[in-house]
Amino acid sequence: GFSTLPFSLYPNPATDYLYLQCHTGTADKATLTDVLGHNLWESENLPVNCAIPLAGLPRGVYFVHVIKDAQVWVERVVTY
Repeated sequence: GFSTLPFSLYPNPATDYLYLQCHTGTADKATLTDVLGHNLWESENLPVNCAIPLAGLPRGVYFVHVIKDAQVWVERVVTY
């Protein structure tokens, strides 16, 4: 069945920062990768609210991988 995300990512599209807000508890890990899978940012044991820095990244499409309770979600993010 379709499950709603346990977090919000905003704004999308984004410029300087992307904000990750967990709805229940915290996330175990989050990573930001480019379309080629290069890891650009990573953090573990994230707080409920977390800012992912995007400054200096070229415009384009990126992916945020969020790991929580042994589940992985991947969200597409656009920077401009």
